[in-house]
Amino acid sequence: MTRNASGRPGTSTRLPLAVASLAAVLALAALVVSVIALVQGGSDDSSPSYSESQRSADTRTVCDAFALNLKAVSIQTGSQAPAGESGVAAAAANARLALFAAGVNLTDALESAPAAPDALRSAVTDLAKQYRTVATQYLADAGVNSTEVAAAKRSAGTAATSVSKACT
Repeated sequence: MTRNASGRPGTSTRLPLAVASLAAVLALAALVVSVIALVQGGSDDSSPSYSESQRSADTRTVCDAFALNLKAVSIQTGSQAPAGESGVAAAAANARLALFAAGVNLTDALESAPAAPDALRSAVTDLAKQYRTVATQYLADAGVNSTEVAAAKRSAGTAATSVSKACT
């Protein structure tokens, strides 16, 4: 037993030092564990895994959306405008609407089909972008035969071919 300065029994001056040392060691260990967790960033497997049936179903979802939207765009951009100024304006509006709606619908299909293959996702994303570009060119009053529209239509055709290949 140790005695304090007055000669009475007391606590050892080593106990608080030992507790402080232990706390410091534990804090250091916690710091090391935190740094390791931060550097590793959690699990190395950051991409989800999908079953073959999920991949197949999601591919079908995206490809069905592509087929429907390609049909709508083909019909609305390739139809003969009715006679008269209002008929031409209506046909042009339908073409713009079909292009823009197809871009949105394809993007929605991708969002609802996370297991679709990356190559298909990339091709559909590009096609949706090209559809919106053509629609925007038309809305900006670019003529059907303008350089900008022609380039956007070529890019959309190339993208549609890529999607078609990815869907077969």
